[in-house]
Amino acid sequence: HEQNSRLEATIDLLVMDYRNSTGKLVDAENAGEIFANEVVHLDSMLKGTITESERKSQQLIRMEGERKALDKQNSRLESTIELLVEDMRNANEKLVNAEEAIVVQIESHDSVLREI
Repeated sequence: HEQNSRLEATIDLLVMDYRNSTGKLVDAENAGEIFANEVVHLDSMLKGTITESERKSQQLIRMEGERKALDKQNSRLESTIELLVEDMRNANEKLVNAEEAIVVQIESHDSVLREI
């Protein structure tokens, strides 16, 4: 009888241990599932970050190309402006020379008219 009681107590302890172990196993499985979901989420975020980084990199490359094109255009405009300024100086000089020539002719005609 005493041996039966001890066996029953041992069986009860084993059942409790089994239930405890089963509960811990379920908890571990749940934790593992939560961890796996978190890993999937982090992986997705990382892929999104990489994609965004690649998009921004392409955008920077495109902007650098546009900047270089604008620099070339700016350089051409500066050269054109320099040529226009030089043309204006030459035209102004010709205008001054023409005015001086007109003044000389007028003075010459005045002199001729005075003699007459």
